[in-house]
Amino acid sequence: MFFEVAVSRFSEEGQRVFVSGGQVFPLGIPVTTAITPIEFTGGYRFKVSRSVLPYAAVGIGHYSYSEVSSFDEAADEVSLSGAGLVVQGGVEVRLHRWVGVGIDAEYTHVPGVLGTAGVSKAFGEDDLGGTAVRVKILVGR
Repeated sequence: MFFEVAVSRFSEEGQRVFVSGGQVFPLGIPVTTAITPIEFTGGYRFKVSRSVLPYAAVGIGHYSYSEVSSFDEAADEVSLSGAGLVVQGGVEVRLHRWVGVGIDAEYTHVPGVLGTAGVSKAFGEDDLGGTAVRVKILVGR
């Protein structure tokens, strides 16, 4: 069994848009969006051989979402957060007793953060989660 805590951050720059009748109109106003997940997972490693360890994990996370623009008034800034489910599966290959590499796939489901206003509401996007593939360098047993 194992327990993992992960903190990461994703940030992207773009521009604000206006949506009318399903059509998107760029406004030329720069905006930076960011997502900061804090995830707590626990799982089990299945010993296939001495050096190959597939694993599965499940957990919960707290996800912060923000949109900031240099032209924003205080009321225009977006700062939302919510909880979500995390499911992972992958494999670790031990290169040495204390060092290994791993690759995994992760699915997160984070309802209730998006979809209440703006572009996410216009396009019916109501889940901040998604899928990811990661490569890890492992230190420890």
